[in-house]
Amino acid sequence: MHYSETQELFADRFEFPATHETVIEEVGDLELSTPVGKEIPLAEILERTNDERYDTLGELQQTLIGNLEEEFIGRKFYDDRAGQPEQAIRSGNEMSI
Repeated sequence: MHYSETQELFADRFEFPATHETVIEEVGDLELSTPVGKEIPLAEILERTNDERYDTLGELQQTLIGNLEEEFIGRKFYDDRAGQPEQAIRSGNEMSI
């Protein structure tokens, strides 16, 4: 499962507020896939927090996203919009891209 699918999963499985313990019991065994194919259980990710309950779906989703490992980011520092900062042309005090 990709982390982008978790919001729908959480919405289907829980009524809010939901306790941390309930979330771990219900979905902790499900695994999230990193872009390189590594599988990490939701419980492992959510156990990094001290939260005891989630008042809203958004709060649970933010907790999950905030505790994802760097492996979920993909290519670090990649920007497909403007190239590399050192390629920018400087004019005066402003940077023009």
